[in-house]
Amino acid sequence: MRTYIRNSALYALLTAPMIFGSGQTNAQNTQAGFDYPHPVKKICTVGETEFKNSWASITFPKATGWARAFEFAKIVGGHKFGPVYDKTSGMVYVFPADGPGFTDADANSDCDFFNWSTQMFYWLTSPVTAVGSFPTDPVPPTSTTDYVFASEFFYTLDEGSLKTQKGPLHTIGARTEKSNGTVDSIEQAGGSGVLFYNPPKSLPTNDNPLVYYSIHTNRPYGYQRAADLAPDLLGAGNVPKNFVQSEKEICDTIGFAFLNGYAEILDPIATGLYALFCLGDDNHVTSDTEALKDRFLKSVSDVASPPNSAVSVEQVETAVDYLAMSMELKMSWVEAASLENPEAYIRQEAIIPTFTARNDGGWALVQSGTKTATLALVGMHVVGSVKGHPEMIWATFEHANNTPNTNYVYLDEDDDVRLTTDIGFGSWLFSDSTPTAANMEYAIGESEQGGLKIVSAPGVRSADLTKASNVNRLSPWGTHIENAYDQKEIASAAESNSEVISANLAAIGALNGYYKNNAQAPSDPRVNYILTGASWGHTQEPGKLNTKIFPDGTNPNTIVGTAAMANTTMETFTQTFNGRISENGCFSCHGTYGSSNAFVVSHIFDSINSVEK
Repeated sequence: MRTYIRNSALYALLTAPMIFGSGQTNAQNTQAGFDYPHPVKKICTVGETEFKNSWASITFPKATGWARAFEFAKIVGGHKFGPVYDKTSGMVYVFPADGPGFTDADANSDCDFFNWSTQMFYWLTSPVTAVGSFPTDPVPPTSTTDYVFASEFFYTLDEGSLKTQKGPLHTIGARTEKSNGTVDSIEQAGGSGVLFYNPPKSLPTNDNPLVYYSIHTNRPYGYQRAADLAPDLLGAGNVPKNFVQSEKEICDTIGFAFLNGYAEILDPIATGLYALFCLGDDNHVTSDTEALKDRFLKSVSDVASPPNSAVSVEQVETAVDYLAMSMELKMSWVEAASLENPEAYIRQEAIIPTFTARNDGGWALVQSGTKTATLALVGMHVVGSVKGHPEMIWATFEHANNTPNTNYVYLDEDDDVRLTTDIGFGSWLFSDSTPTAANMEYAIGESEQGGLKIVSAPGVRSADLTKASNVNRLSPWGTHIENAYDQKEIASAAESNSEVISANLAAIGALNGYYKNNAQAPSDPRVNYILTGASWGHTQEPGKLNTKIFPDGTNPNTIVGTAAMANTTMETFTQTFNGRISENGCFSCHGTYGSSNAFVVSHIFDSINSVEK
């Protein structure tokens, strides 16, 4: 049974490793091991109409002003595009949230930010080959499904360069370096920890497999870095010195891309859509507009170039650069062959490093080459800018079956505070469901000439080099209660947790509900992922920049949302700092720490030395 929190028992309940109330009672199961608490207060909602009109479809602006010089803009202006479905799996394509039009409509909750996070995750994991009607005989998606994050509309960070992704095979950056010179394909954020786990199914090598990582950015992020690297290029001076936070800033950034060959100016659909969003009566582009118009009119993107066939999602992706604004992703992966139910995961073919054992006075694993493998997504950081937030929203997602939640509170439908835990229940990919030796770091990564090396963490026997860590989520839903006797703190945590939980349930319900009228609904793996938190800074005045109100990494009061959040596949070993729960979450590493450089929140920005056209 669920347990109500009572005053005198607060500290014992919230700090005890034992179970107080079954995590299985009246719960809504998504995957073996994970349950949403039930009933939970419905704070954040996504209605069927909202999902249909602003998630599963997009309405283009009306063609006004100079946009009417573009035939395609006149054809589609004012019309709705969507829904569209993947031609094989039937997965519905979700469009990105409207970043330039973002508003925090409810000042009393953080729902707009949490819903933005989930919509962006659903977009990133949508099939880019969606073509229109629901297929007659849908089949589950596979490792060759072309997802948005693996499409040519995103870059992969590889050896200090942003490289355009071509096709479903993307490279996990085995040689990608962080700003501190260490390699990022196997190492976690905030340190150099390497995470091994006990696989449900043994891999051919019979070794404990490890978690791999990849880093990606969208095109506007890349355009901003390209302008920063070459400030003398036409239009570069108008690209903002912060991650875009307004209509004008994203329009100027994409305009720079058209002027300098990063976006295809000969594509009548791309230029027509850009004209709809940026060159109408409002004229959001105010700098180098004449140069841009001149280039457009000299190209084949003028009135003589209407499309001859139906528009595909891949072509419309040019427009969603505008909606998505600047984005950075970090993703965590395991080999799909180690899973009993790989079809329940987003999967991709990738190139990963291989290792052989070597005795250097202690056992080490040394990179011996690379191999192509099918990987399964276990975690994703979704980081993106919206109107008034150049510090970006930092959201994180995990597969539901990753890791158990330790004790946490939430509100039920009667506004009563309840306590529950996942410890002691279910089976998990990264945990034995106990708090024993939780989140112990056994291995760290190092770089050496020719590749990577994995060695034992300080104080760990070399015999435990590949020992699986027993992972617990220490701040479920991104909150942490410091004083278990403080009623206000408990109530605040319960409210915040209920917002995140209800946002998850609402989005999953809306996605599942969108298939209810189809006789053969697809196996959509997106429903198996959960938003575990999102954080951001205080709202900026669009068009202006005040880095002093960016989260600085030292003061939790500068952070809004779920400040204590961590992804257990990426920050396994940094959920605590000096024995305490990290109160600054993502901004412990990505805070400004007094810097006036607005790009400092992204660790990779200044280290990128080239952007591929």
